[in-house]
Amino acid sequence: MNKNPFDHTIKAPLWVITLLLLIPVVGIFVYQSDVTNKGNEVVVETNPVKEEIVLEDKIEEKAIIEPEKIQESIKKEECVENWVCQDWGECSEQYNSERKCEDLNKCGTYKEQPELIKYGCYREPKLGFDIEIIGDAYCQEDKKKALNLLKEKAPEYYNIVTKYVGIIECNNVTNNSFSYAYPMETIPRITIGFSAAASPTSIYTSYSTKQVAATIVHEALHNKKYFDYLIENKPENNYVPPCEYGGLENELEGAGEELKVMEKMDAYPHEIEHVKYRIKYPERVWIEWGGCSGMTYEQYINSPEVKENFGK
Repeated sequence: MNKNPFDHTIKAPLWVITLLLLIPVVGIFVYQSDVTNKGNEVVVETNPVKEEIVLEDKIEEKAIIEPEKIQESIKKEECVENWVCQDWGECSEQYNSERKCEDLNKCGTYKEQPELIKYGCYREPKLGFDIEIIGDAYCQEDKKKALNLLKEKAPEYYNIVTKYVGIIECNNVTNNSFSYAYPMETIPRITIGFSAAASPTSIYTSYSTKQVAATIVHEALHNKKYFDYLIENKPENNYVPPCEYGGLENELEGAGEELKVMEKMDAYPHEIEHVKYRIKYPERVWIEWGGCSGMTYEQYINSPEVKENFGK
């Protein structure tokens, strides 16, 4: 049998031919899958329509929430604080006072919040005392007698003493007959530097009960001056300038009242003269105390007005 020179038919097994026919189909499938994945990376292949709807819902929900937050932020910036406060509380022993305040608009900001603590407040004094006497038995006996005498002979002065004096203390400094007032203490105190009931070994200078009573009044009047200023002026920290209750002017005024007390109690002439002498010739401590007079003792006694009266 002769071969046809124009017969170029390729003879191959059937499985090879089948494989060659399937390659284009597989290629098309793979190509379409790649395009789908690249073209919709966010969408899940199994249900692209459903997932796109879910995604659109999320976008729409986000668009609704964000404006609310913006509006809330704007509201806070525009909110005007409106603070209302309670009255100040009682002034403490440390001279501090507290109160509570509320913002009626509830802005949540505190730029305009008033002070909640006030430092250096005024503390209302509590006056009127059952007097405590501090000292030995002689001191206690002496001061009780003096107070009883005041109550009997000069009740108006007794009332001053019990209102402005909480403690009477004997001054135990050797050879010190001076008396002092301490109105600024928690319980206002006075000290008395002499006694009418002195024992033979007592360090107190001996005076009569009437003189002791009059001296108690003198010192009580210093306390009264202190509290009169305090109540009238209501200063921060309850500070009272020393010259408001001490110094020469107040000493002379106290001595004048002391003299009236002595006369009310029918004191002896020499006891009354003793007070008059102290008024005429003030003691150095009266003149120089606290610098209130603005003079030394020497300047005072050599001043023309005083010098003229000395020796008369």
